[in-house]
Amino acid sequence: MLQFIYKLDSSIDLPSTPQSKESKANFVFIANFFNLCQHLPLLVKRYGISSTLLKLIIKIAMGRNACYLVVYENRIASDGIVTFGICKHYPIAPSAHVIGPVFTYTQFRGKGLATLGLRECIVSLRNKFAPDAIYIDTSEDNLAMQSVIAKIGFGQYVRSFDRPDID
Repeated sequence: MLQFIYKLDSSIDLPSTPQSKESKANFVFIANFFNLCQHLPLLVKRYGISSTLLKLIIKIAMGRNACYLVVYENRIASDGIVTFGICKHYPIAPSAHVIGPVFTYTQFRGKGLATLGLRECIVSLRNKFAPDAIYIDTSEDNLAMQSVIAKIGFGQYVRSFDRPDID
């Protein structure tokens, strides 16, 4: 599957985006062990007691990753993972970050929650870590995510790659 890679330089201002149609949504950014402990019940709701959750906990505690959650009606509606300074699919600078994967539950799609989450994640990253660039990639057929990426201000994709592990 062909993946499109988008890059947002730190010097580019984010466009103002309309607020989510669901104003009751809350954004949570988890980037350290304290935040992780504080929001562990939400993460358990999202991932269950699983090896995926354990890996995420370890990576956040080690400072390799962060994650964000968009919570609506006490449920996670959308979430994403951030990796600092490394990407296993394409080269990035050590001072850059990669957002992804990003997931929004079907029943919450079309409400602006993925856009809210991605935008607030970028604001949080810029405020806390000051990355030189932020990357995100999505498959060529994921038109909804491409629309979200465009709303945030990433512009056209900068390159693509074939990601054989996605069917």
